[in-house]
Amino acid sequence: MIRIRFIGDGPRDQAVLPPIVDSFLSTPIRADFEAWPRLHTGGGYRGKIKLATRQAKDAGQQAIVAVADRDVRRGDYRIKELRKGREEHREKHVAVPTALGLADPHLEAWLIDDPLAVRTALRLPPNAQIPNVRKCDDPKKRLNELWEGSARRSDAPEETAIQALSDVAMALAIERCPHSSETGLAEFADDVRREIGPLIQQKTIANPSE
Repeated sequence: MIRIRFIGDGPRDQAVLPPIVDSFLSTPIRADFEAWPRLHTGGGYRGKIKLATRQAKDAGQQAIVAVADRDVRRGDYRIKELRKGREEHREKHVAVPTALGLADPHLEAWLIDDPLAVRTALRLPPNAQIPNVRKCDDPKKRLNELWEGSARRSDAPEETAIQALSDVAMALAIERCPHSSETGLAEFADDVRREIGPLIQQKTIANPSE
């Protein structure tokens, strides 16, 4: 098992990111979460990722996964700043595996791009229309609407949308996401495997029975 510090916008990211990353790594994960606003620093996103790296080392977390949304102005600037912060920290300190992603326009786009995962997790009929993510103005709103009208919602009115989205994430398969190169999911998956994959290999060699 590896302990990963996840960083995102809030409860939805906290519920969705760990199962998505787990599908890329196929190894048990202990997930800790921190929301971007709680990383108080004057250095913008470059400073936030450097602060998060220091905190992760102090907390005994072995890797970091950080995702920002592109739905706000200067979204591309965020990922550039995160990458600069990662490299600047590594110039002076031992590297901590740090996977970075930019969801376009936001994390729900990654989910809605796999119609089978959405239908399965929300218990929608096989012919339920799931919009093309690149033609959908607001994937977050549309996913909420699908959940509100689902059999799952009717059968469990006490359940929250966040619980349902977590199950969509667990059912997601990147090979079924035709627009993963456009939404940022493919690039994120590559970074996760490149950054954290070697850590898993090292642990397997050191503890072959795990």
